[in-house]
Amino acid sequence: MRSSHRLESLPCGAEGKRRHAPAHRSKMSTPLEQALAVMVATFHKYSGQEGDKFKLSKGEMKDLLHKELPSFVGEKVDEEGLKKLMGNLDDNSDQQVDFQEYAVFLALVTVMCNDFFQGAPDRH
Repeated sequence: MRSSHRLESLPCGAEGKRRHAPAHRSKMSTPLEQALAVMVATFHKYSGQEGDKFKLSKGEMKDLLHKELPSFVGEKVDEEGLKKLMGNLDDNSDQQVDFQEYAVFLALVTVMCNDFFQGAPDRH
């Protein structure tokens, strides 16, 4: 079940620009705030090139994966893998990935990275 609650108080807009700065903080973004802004900006960089500007088509998702996550997909995006990924992410079956579905994808990739690094030898 999807939540209709939106994080309206987040300090970044669609292009990752700060809308407001809390009085007790400097105007500089933290690394986590910057990462969130990049995730949002990256989605909008690719969405809307074909059709709906707020969703990623299969072609847009392929382009995003190839250009933004090359170490995950390799030299060439596997068409069968892309089809399966799109099917798994496309919660509402509209053949496109909306921002919430994209966020789920990023969360899964982040969990995989965490699992990988937990299994890696200590670097101390």
